[in-house]
Amino acid sequence: MNRHRDGDPYASLLRRYGPDFYRRLQGLTFPAHWYPPRGLTGAGLVGARDGASLEFKHHRPYTPGGDVRRLDWRVYGRTRRTYTRIHHSEHHPDLCLVLDTSASMAHPDLAARWTLALDLVLALAFTGLRSGYHVRLVPFSASLGETRTWRSTRELRTQAPSLLTGLRAAGATDLGLLPGLAHRWRHQGAVVVVLSDFLVDIPQVLATEQSRSFPQACGRLSDMARRRLRLAVEPVARTSRAFAGERFRLLLLQLHVDDLVKEARFVVDAETGIRLRLGWSRGIERDYQNICECHHTLLATAARQQGAAFQRFVGAGGIPVRNRVEQTITLLDVLGPRRRRR
Repeated sequence: MNRHRDGDPYASLLRRYGPDFYRRLQGLTFPAHWYPPRGLTGAGLVGARDGASLEFKHHRPYTPGGDVRRLDWRVYGRTRRTYTRIHHSEHHPDLCLVLDTSASMAHPDLAARWTLALDLVLALAFTGLRSGYHVRLVPFSASLGETRTWRSTRELRTQAPSLLTGLRAAGATDLGLLPGLAHRWRHQGAVVVVLSDFLVDIPQVLATEQSRSFPQACGRLSDMARRRLRLAVEPVARTSRAFAGERFRLLLLQLHVDDLVKEARFVVDAETGIRLRLGWSRGIERDYQNICECHHTLLATAARQQGAAFQRFVGAGGIPVRNRVEQTITLLDVLGPRRRRR
């Protein structure tokens, strides 16, 4: 069987993500994950734990049974006491790409969103690997998918087409899974990039919260719509708080598509299959745009209040993927590397 025939998803990915795709990303680098403790020169490759790097950390009194090869004989010659030399561990920073694979991300009518997501995943992974990061891809929807790790650009180029072909967008978006990742990665830390549309369905029975202050973009919406939006953004606020520690930098990328809204005559909830017929008009279009702007404003506010970065990328905009990666690097520069303590 010819696996590379026309219409084969694997073959189309090979063509799209060939050498030219990666060649356009040459010269881009991510900033260091953190500054080294004062006095060290190992930059991002020096960790805070004890290890076997060449960077000296401190002395520790020698205890019987310890490694005699680490005894500091110069200190013994001055003090007549035995001390062990402790060094920093070697550390490769992690770039964790958390990809929303819910049904709304890859609906056939909004294919530009899924294409944009895959472009960003590979472009960010390639740039991270060239910058000395180890890269993880964590798909999620109603549950967490299998984590894939890349440690070199060769691994990425070899494995990415088959991996992306195997990704299946299905189920609802459960943003409540993301704080658990912060607990899982709490020891080594990471630069975490979440790629999602952040669309969460809120049942009407839950939308009973009293109205609070809302941004100006939400002023024309009904109380029910504003309550739904507020509840939809709460998981993002919890995620941002979970990743607010000094070991993390969090960047939320909202992937949005609005090119087809003017031609819409019905709406399909991609995650439930419910189809509603609409009499589309300029007024409905204006209300829809207001809802999108309010959702974007609330997401950005929730993220930035906890020290995370937020950016909305619109699919099918004709913007080269290199430009989007450059915007991402700028946002990480604004966040700044974490300054690690001794």
